[in-house]
Amino acid sequence: FAYLINFSGEGSLFSILDDKKFCTKVDAGIVSTKKDYVFFGISLSLTKLGFQNSDEVLKIVNSYLSKIQSDQINETLY
Repeated sequence: FAYLINFSGEGSLFSILDDKKFCTKVDAGIVSTKKDYVFFGISLSLTKLGFQNSDEVLKIVNSYLSKIQSDQINETLY
C-alpha cells in the first residue's frame, strides 16, 4: 500500500501535487506498531503555494486514496 503512495511516476500522488507546485516530497509508511494496531502515516513536504492551498492538497490526497481503495490505480504499479 505504501508503495502506491510513495510512487513518483506519471499519475502518482506526487506527480499530481508536483505539477501544481504544491509539494516537493511524498512519503508514506508504518509510523509505529503496537500489539493490536499499526499507525500508518503520510508525510507531505509542502511548498509555500501548497501550504496556501492546503484544502485543495487534502482533496487531492483523499481522491488519490479513494482511487487506491476502489482499484482505479493502474495495476502496472503493483
